[in-house]
Amino acid sequence: MRYMKPVIGVASACAISISAYAAYDFWGNPDSSIEDLIEPILPQIGAPENAPPPMTGGIMFRVYHVDYNVGNDANSGTSPASPWKHAPGDQKASGKAATTVLKQGDIVRFRGGVRYRGAITMKFSGATGSPITFTGSGYGSGRAIIDGSDPVSSAVPCPSQTACGNAANWQNLLLVTYTQPGVTDLSLFDNKGPLFEAQSPQIADPFWKNDLDGFARIATSQFGNILSGFVDDANLATAVQSAANPRLIFWVTGNIFEERPVLSVSGNRIYFDPSGIMPYQNDIRISALGSIMAVTRPGTFAVIGNGEAVAYPRVGGGTLQVGSGRHGFDLRSRSNLTISNFIFENGGGSTGHEGRAITNRGTSISNIRVENNEIRNFALHSRAYVMALRLIDGLTVRNNRISNIYIGGGTLVGSSRNVLVEKNSIERVGRTGMTLMIVHDSLVRNNIISDIQYQHGNGLSTYLDNRNLEISGNCIFDAIRPVTYQGDNNPGVANNLVFRNNLLVANAKGKVAMYSYGNDLNGVLIENNIALGSSRGIHVNQSDLNVVIQGNETSGISFSPGPPPDLTMGSNNVSLGYDAQSDWNLNPTSCAASEGNINFSLAI
Repeated sequence: MRYMKPVIGVASACAISISAYAAYDFWGNPDSSIEDLIEPILPQIGAPENAPPPMTGGIMFRVYHVDYNVGNDANSGTSPASPWKHAPGDQKASGKAATTVLKQGDIVRFRGGVRYRGAITMKFSGATGSPITFTGSGYGSGRAIIDGSDPVSSAVPCPSQTACGNAANWQNLLLVTYTQPGVTDLSLFDNKGPLFEAQSPQIADPFWKNDLDGFARIATSQFGNILSGFVDDANLATAVQSAANPRLIFWVTGNIFEERPVLSVSGNRIYFDPSGIMPYQNDIRISALGSIMAVTRPGTFAVIGNGEAVAYPRVGGGTLQVGSGRHGFDLRSRSNLTISNFIFENGGGSTGHEGRAITNRGTSISNIRVENNEIRNFALHSRAYVMALRLIDGLTVRNNRISNIYIGGGTLVGSSRNVLVEKNSIERVGRTGMTLMIVHDSLVRNNIISDIQYQHGNGLSTYLDNRNLEISGNCIFDAIRPVTYQGDNNPGVANNLVFRNNLLVANAKGKVAMYSYGNDLNGVLIENNIALGSSRGIHVNQSDLNVVIQGNETSGISFSPGPPPDLTMGSNNVSLGYDAQSDWNLNPTSCAASEGNINFSLAI
């Protein structure tokens, strides 16, 4: 697959102009066979809009029905009265559901209000303007639910202290048995979302597993001990001694968290594998996971043996579920597809086997639309993204809501072009809300991202070889770092990133609203944004090239270690106070703020 890649430069007058074109294949490599061709316009952004399928000699598309509760794969699937149990592409499908060949324009409807406990790997492609559509609406009531969990085998009040790992508060706990996955990184859910593995010391909000404020502070004199593979701490030792699967979490250089199994405990000394562990010498922080004695508040649990755990139930939490590791939809090298109007929830499993809502585990594809879905209540211990959309030419991600993703991230778009991401809400996500890596000729606009509190989480990040990428009209608030960006250590390539008309608010912990990590990013226009942080609003790396900063309302602009050599600045107000946000309206579905000549208003 080939495309004509525009090279756009930021002129001194802050205008963006098309100056030259070069021919590239999908991966961005020069294609000498077409290097002399000229493409007169930018390629279309996003996937083609849905169009009615061809109707030569009658309707040439079919509507199929899936009802996981009462369907039968031997049925025809062509009417609500004769639904399948499994959708085509589910490895558990049989009969007609397994042998039916989906064609362009076909629609597969899942019954609204029904939980589908299966995983669909796409087997067929649609056609341009006539996709194959999988939808959770139009059949039944409400939206269908793609559920990544299964009921636990049993959850009963602890029959005795001995049966429940000798927990001191065993009378408040449930003894939970389950068949999958295994001991490591168990994911449990109730109808309020994921439960949290017990942690010592306790974190104020267990959703934020890596909240340093809750970690134990270790004396700096123990730096050498840690490099040798042990640490002395009475409280941590007591915690891990009561754990069936004890681990330590270390905060290490690079603002990274390393998790290591406990090898043994002797008195107050805990032994572990120190390979690669390099804590901050003057600020050593460690936390322990898995302590049965730490299951002291509702919504927490601890493994007590293979297939067994104790859990402190939440009021109104209902039946417990265990993460299966199933994915929702794997696009698997199929093109011209639409996925819309589903609820995805309870995704998770054990490390190395965790289900995402939507992903492409195959090769290059085109024309994908993901619209009007809700993705919620996932527990992704491997820090995966609930949507990982890679190698796509023509992608539209619109009107989706992502919320309550424990440890994992929101949306990753990688090695793709002609991407349109708009009017999505991403809230309370453990990793980064949205990441774009190696994305060309694309637009990200009018999204709201909020409540990103993990130590290493960002609201929106654009990394590596992004080219001709515009980020505009987005609202990102209550995030440690609302926006981060960097280049690909290739100053000869024009990246041409545009950040325009965004409302960006860092929380007090993050301090800076917009942060560049440098790496020779070539071409960035920062224009007409409200960028607010408790320290400053915009931070630019000296290695950035062709930087234009103009017309922003911000709490300050800084450079590291100094300003770029070809910086252009003008008409920025750098005196915006951090308390200005008290007059703004900021919530996950609407944002409004007015500062200077900028009036920001967004509702989704």
